[in-house]
Amino acid sequence: MTAQEQPIPRTPPSTLSELAWTALDFRLHMKRIGRESETALEVTRDRHECTVRHAAAAAALARRDQAALQAYATYLLPYADDLLAAARHALYALPPARHTTAWQSLLDSLAASHTKSAKVLSQPAEPYDRPCPAAGGLAAPRLVGRPQLPRHRNHRRRQAP
Repeated sequence: MTAQEQPIPRTPPSTLSELAWTALDFRLHMKRIGRESETALEVTRDRHECTVRHAAAAAALARRDQAALQAYATYLLPYADDLLAAARHALYALPPARHTTAWQSLLDSLAASHTKSAKVLSQPAEPYDRPCPAAGGLAAPRLVGRPQLPRHRNHRRRQAP
């Protein structure tokens, strides 16, 4: 995300409609990130949908993960407590039904996930201390032999005469 795409920090939304727009804004950003990453991953595949450029695919997935993390931290993290409170309030306003406990369990899981995410995002990143092969460190592990790619379902193995 470039500096121009960064949203201007806003005050926390106070009404439910503002919370809904915030959640919609996050969903739209996640859809855009998904489209961009799928486009980048398509370039790494052959006509049989097998990944042939593994380094480029790993880089595309890393960019996707970083963009999703940044979108979560920017658009959803500041408002997650308000969104969860609004969802709980709406759930408690419903008449009792079989599915109510499942929805309560889902909201509890989302709250626990939000708490963990907020804790991880508040901590500084650990330094990357993997030894560099160029500096005399250990080399990265290499695959031995030829990697076996999955064959297309219509591909037949030749029979020896």
